[in-house]
Order: sequence, then structure tokens, then C-alpha cells
Amino acid sequence: MFATRLAALLLLTTISAHAQTLYVNPKGSDANTGLSRTTRPGSTHGPLASMDGARMAVAKLRSGGKLTGLVHVKFAPGEYPIRKPIHFGAADSGTKELPVIYEAEQPGPNGTGDEANVVFNAGIPFKNPGFGGPGVWAYRIPADMPYFDQVYVDGKRAVTARSPKKFWYKMTGRYKVDPKNPVSNAPGRAFCVSPDVFKILTDLRPSDLHRTTVVVYHAWEISRHHIESLDESQNGVILAGPGAPWAFMEWGATQRFHLEGIPALTGDDGEWCRSILPQKFNYFPRPGQSKDKADVRVPSCEQALILKGDAEHKVQYLTFKGLAFRNTGFVLPREGHADPQAAVSIPGVLQVDHATFVNFTGCEVAHTGDYGIWFREGCTNCRVERCYLHDLGAGGVRIGEAEIRPVGPGRTGGITVDNNIIHEAGRIFMGSDIIWVGQSGGNHVTHNDLSDAYYTGISSGWTWGYTEALTQNNRYEYNHIHHLGKGVLSDMGGVYTLGNHAGSTVNNNVIHDVYSYDKYGRGGWGLYTDEGTTGIEMANNLVYNVKTGTFHQHYGKDNMIRNNILVNSMDGQLQRSRVEDHLSFTFQNNIVSWMDGGLFAGSWKDKNVALKQNLYWNAGKPITFEGMNFKDWQATGKDEGSQIADPMFVDAAMNDYRLKPNSHALKMGFVPFDPGKAGVYGPAKWKKLAGSFVYPKVEFGP
Repeated sequence: MFATRLAALLLLTTISAHAQTLYVNPKGSDANTGLSRTTRPGSTHGPLASMDGARMAVAKLRSGGKLTGLVHVKFAPGEYPIRKPIHFGAADSGTKELPVIYEAEQPGPNGTGDEANVVFNAGIPFKNPGFGGPGVWAYRIPADMPYFDQVYVDGKRAVTARSPKKFWYKMTGRYKVDPKNPVSNAPGRAFCVSPDVFKILTDLRPSDLHRTTVVVYHAWEISRHHIESLDESQNGVILAGPGAPWAFMEWGATQRFHLEGIPALTGDDGEWCRSILPQKFNYFPRPGQSKDKADVRVPSCEQALILKGDAEHKVQYLTFKGLAFRNTGFVLPREGHADPQAAVSIPGVLQVDHATFVNFTGCEVAHTGDYGIWFREGCTNCRVERCYLHDLGAGGVRIGEAEIRPVGPGRTGGITVDNNIIHEAGRIFMGSDIIWVGQSGGNHVTHNDLSDAYYTGISSGWTWGYTEALTQNNRYEYNHIHHLGKGVLSDMGGVYTLGNHAGSTVNNNVIHDVYSYDKYGRGGWGLYTDEGTTGIEMANNLVYNVKTGTFHQHYGKDNMIRNNILVNSMDGQLQRSRVEDHLSFTFQNNIVSWMDGGLFAGSWKDKNVALKQNLYWNAGKPITFEGMNFKDWQATGKDEGSQIADPMFVDAAMNDYRLKPNSHALKMGFVPFDPGKAGVYGPAKWKKLAGSFVYPKVEFGP
């Protein structure tokens, strides 16, 4: 043991002694060598100017045989403009002995958030606005500027002008196809609206009408469309492109939508809108903003950093530390965009393929049109740690793919996502998950704070049913997952799973404030084992204040739900939706406590669901179990060793669900756990950031 440690120490000392440092500065030049922090007259030994220049400088040193230790590429504080993605290939890799670290020279105390001082900025600045009307800033758009669909002002996303300002419109009927002039895929491409909404559209100039975006709410997704034409005979709206994968009004007689991008003479604070003739956009400032000092940006590109190797040549041993990537965008194509679930086709701002030992540490990804970070194909042993992802067009982190790759180097697994704050997701693609794991196993998603999204917190799996799935041996533990759904979408969970999860755990998480729309498409649950979830353990979780149940299993096999504290769902506490000819799950040693509503939804009577040693409490009110009193229920063989009793929480009114020493649950074998261990860890300032966000009370629309 001593010899092994001594050898490792000697190796580390040797690497450090021969470390090479390159310097980058916004005022430098990529014609320099990067070997000096400062530039001397007549010398090229000054700092480089860009990450791409640094990448090429490292390659030059490597090809010249001058790398004998690890490489530090140190970025001076400042802004580094990017107008297209920065690409790294296998040739840009480090090695185990000679890794390459791209890092902030002077990182803030946490290396993230507003303190991030090395910013790779894809935003093109706009200055000197003209007069667009009282209280309106008008910006001319140069004729050669690429089209953009987002604006960011003073580090915040400007809201695209929308109608209605609050909530949504309702479709009034299915579009009736004229046999003489048929519309392909009419069920998912055309619908009828009220006369008032139709007039809003007919009053637009053709150029503005065709740039208007129709955002359609499906049960658990949204789709975004441009308008192709209008049909006055039935107040019909015909959308461009192939349409949505789900037929309109699939789940009811009406369906919600809203309109974006309609030019407006007046707007809410922080809104923006475009006019095609003339080419300009208007911004309606927030209180306190100054048109002379405001930082107004539009995105120049969709992705910032692309690392791509291949099956035989991986990108490897690269670390990006303390760097911020901001102000990327998404432009809706003419044919629109629609996914069946989870915005699954949307890319990542930082996207990685065929890589190993690639790490993002203390980085920030903010103000995006896409997902934040995606380890896509053929990635192993990579990490995202202590990063701050916020104001995201889609979700935060994705691991793996929807398809099952053959056994071999194309599969992704063994990714660690630890101690991150991911906040404000789904600002364009509301059906995005904050963390999405597809066909991938052996991953660790731990100690993250995940909040403020319209859909699921952690989604794991992409197999519906009992066929092949790769989601084994994943750990989803000690995460704080909260303020999801926001009354907008349905069929979601704090943690949502699909398919075979043998050896996987969902343990020691705190999940709360999950509120679904639920008027069509059911469900905002805390823990949600959906179609075919098999072999998963969910233990020591605290779930409270959700919409339709703290736990729900649609259908699955041999799952273990134990030692959880499940409190206060608005509409039923526990749900089981399908009876199958095998053990669905075991529900054991759980505390279920609530104020209003019933206990069970669905079927719990049959032999293929096991309940035992649970404690139930309905604020002292009688509880029925599938229409039975507790004694008769236990006589059927259910809930052996269970009790109805006050769990005796420390302070339920303040959401402190720790147990007092004389709790009945402790006498029944419940093992206490500390919910305070869930969420981020480290410096007080980092933990304070996670707790600093304000979450308005959810308003449930019509």
C-alpha cells in the first residue's frame, strides 16, 4: 500500500513539475504563443485571444513534443465573443498522465453564477435604441444579421410578446378537411379557433402572420409551429410543416394554445417583439433599466462547445473549469418543431460524443435556447460538478440517447452529475426534463438542486414496457427537486422512470411543490414509476405538497417503495393504475400523512401489490381503504403490521417532517433520515444561492 501511494505521489510531483501553462486574454492575439501572461513589444510570447486559439496552441506544442506534464490553459477575466460553436476532436485530448485543463485564471469563490468572470458570450450586442413609442426601445436589425428568436437584456431573457398575456386560448373544434383541397395530417396540423382569435390573425400583415409562432399544449409536451394559411370558412388555422405527433384535441373537446411574436404597440415590462417591415425589434423595458447602459444581446449561434470523437478515437482527459457560456439561441424552423416527449430531439449547448474523462467543474450555462449539457453517444467516466445552469430554453443535463446502441463503444454510461444548481428550465420547450437519462446505466445523479420547470425533475429511461432497456444501476440520490409543473403540463413527476431499472436507486431525495395542469392528461406526482419500471428501489425520500399523489405506479414489476415520508397531495395520496399478473411493488415502512382527500387511487386490493408496516394519518379523520375500514382491510391480508397514528412531525406547518422521539413510526421500525442532507453542499455561498430563488404561488388556468 505504501509503495502504491509513493508511486502515485511521485507521478503527481513529476506531472506538476513539468506542467505547461498557456494564457488567454480578450486583448491577446491568437498569433501569440500563449506562453506569457503579458505581451512585450516585438514578441509573440503574449497571451492568446480565444479558446479555439488555445486549442490549436496546445496541439502545436503536442506535435512538437513539448508537452511533458499537464496543461493549464488559463483565461483572464473578461468576455470572449463566440459566433459559432467551438469544436474539440480526439486530437485535442489530453492523457491520463498529461490532462488538459481549460480554466478561469481568477475564478470567483464558487466559480459560478454572477461571479463567473470568464464568459464565452454568443450574444451580439445592440446599442443606441431609437424611439419606438412612449417607453419603448426600438432596435434596427442589420440586413445581414442571421434570424433570431430570443433577446436577452441585462442578464435576463426578454419575454417574447404573446397573446393572451396570461394563460392560453382554447381550440374550438377539429378542422374539417375539404376533399377538393385536403390538408395532410390535418388532425395534428390544423384546428379551429374562436372569431376573436381569428380576427387577431387576419389583422396581421402577411409577413408578420408567417412569423407568428403557435405554441400548442399537449398533455405532457408542447409543440411550436408557424402558420401556413387561414381558412375563413371555419376560422381554421393551418400550420406549416408536418404538424404535431399528437392529434389536436386528443385528450378532450378543447386544447390550449397561445401565440408568440405578434407585433405589439404596448407590452408588459421585459417583453420584446419583432417587426419584419421595417426590420426592427421593440423592447419594453423593466423598471430601472437604462437604454444607455442596458446590455442587450441576441444569440448568434445555437451551441457553444462541441466535443466529438469517434468509436476508435475518444475525446479524453479534458477539464473545463470556472467558465461561463451564455446567450445562445434557438430558431424555430419554418416546418416547426414537435417531439413526442421531453423535447428529446433538442441538442445541448455543450454537447459531447465519444468521450471519456471529460469534466465540467464550476461552470455556468445560462440564457440558452437548448438543453444545457448533453453527453450523447459513446461517453463514459465524465462529470458535471458544482455547475450553475439557469434560464434554459430546454432542460439542464442529458445523459445517453433514445436509441439502444449495440454493445460496445457507442454506449454512454458512468456519468456523474453532482452538486449542481439547475434552475429555470423549459423556457422555450416546456416539456423538457431538468435531468434526462435515456438508454444509459451506471450513472450517479446526486446532491443537485433542481427547480423551476414545467415538467419532470429527473427522468430516467426510454423504454415503454418490458423490452430491452439500459437503465440499470443508476443512482438518483440526495437531490432537492422542487417547484415543477407550475400548473402548465401533466403526466410528470419529481422523479419519473420507464423500463428496466434493476439495481437502480431513488433514495434520500426531497421532492415538493409538483403541480400539474391535470384538466386533460393526468398527473403531477412526487415519485412516478411509469410504464414497465422494473427492479427499482425508492427509499428514504421526503415528498410533500404535490398535485395528484406522492407516489404513483402506472405499471411495473418488483419495485420496492420503502421508508419514505409522503405528505399532503391535493388529489389522492397514492395511485396504482394497472393490475398485472406479477408483483407490482412492495410498499413498506412508509409514512403517509395528509389533510384532505382520499388515500388510494386505482386498484390496491389484488394480491400483486404488497403493503406492510406503514403508518397512515389523515389529520385524525377516518380513513377508508378501497371502501373498507382499517380492520376489514387488514383482514384481507393487506398492511400487516401497519397502523393509523399521528407520525408526530417536528413542525409540519413549517415543512419540518423530522420525527419526534416518541413517534409511533419509530416504534414500528421506521428508520429516520435527515432530509437536510439532500441538495447541494460546499461553501455557504453556494448553498445560499440554491435557496435564494423566489417561487410565486401557482395559478391554475382554465
